[in-house]
Amino acid sequence: MASIPIMDFTDKKSKRFDIADNIYQTMLVFMPEQSIENLESHYLDNKKAVETMRRMNPGLYDKLILAFKAKKKEILEKDTKD
Repeated sequence: MASIPIMDFTDKKSKRFDIADNIYQTMLVFMPEQSIENLESHYLDNKKAVETMRRMNPGLYDKLILAFKAKKKEILEKDTKD
C-alpha cells in the first residue's frame, strides 16, 4: 500500500482543503458521550480516517487521542456518580 507523506497544513493563508483538520473536527463533533463502548466503536468505525489523519498531521492525531482520553475519563466519572 502506498504511504501518504506527512504534510504540513499550517499555512492559514492558503485556501487548500485541509483533510487532516476536517477529519479531526468531524471526529470531535460526533464523539459519543453515552458510554465507553460507543466511544470505542466511534474510534474503530473511523479507524481508517484516523490513520490517514495521523500520517498527514501527527500533532493533530495526538490532540485527537487526548480528546478521546478526556472523553473516556468524563464518561467514567459520570458513571461513577450514577
